[in-house]
Amino acid sequence: MISNDQFRKRLAELFRSQNLATLATHNDGQPYASLVAFYAADDLKHIYFVTPKTTRKFANFDGLSDKWNTGAEYVSLYPNVLLGVHRDHTFAIMLDPQSHDQTIERVEIFYATEGMCGPEMADLRQKNAKMWKDIFTEDIFVVEGMQKGRSASLYDGGKFSPVMDVPTYCFHEWVARRFTGK
Repeated sequence: MISNDQFRKRLAELFRSQNLATLATHNDGQPYASLVAFYAADDLKHIYFVTPKTTRKFANFDGLSDKWNTGAEYVSLYPNVLLGVHRDHTFAIMLDPQSHDQTIERVEIFYATEGMCGPEMADLRQKNAKMWKDIFTEDIFVVEGMQKGRSASLYDGGKFSPVMDVPTYCFHEWVARRFTGK
């Protein structure tokens, strides 16, 4: 085991020999890594990360609580609409069945301000769209497996889990009240 002084000396040598690091953070539950320049203070009490002034992010929706710093909401509107709400964008997915074994997904992403839709943000919108496409693509095999199971001759309609029954019932009741005005 090395002493604290030996550890500090090795750490100082490491910091002097390197000028780049990977800064790993997360956003909306997704990992995000950036290559950054850094400098360690001689006393090793502070590490300074250098980032360009041109770092850009999407604008947030106004009036959000702290919950939205680390959270998002996802809503399914039966039978074919999925909504995702984040602090800086929302998305809507419309599922358009073509046949018993084929469905087209139509995805639209909406941003908090018009400024996010200009040409200067096109690269960020493209990265965001690619991230969501990759995530949605991961779900395809799960959905296809469920569809195959549902088309099996012994499938009887299935049951929700007890955890999902009550919220689903409440949601259906809410939608019914909105449609009937009761």
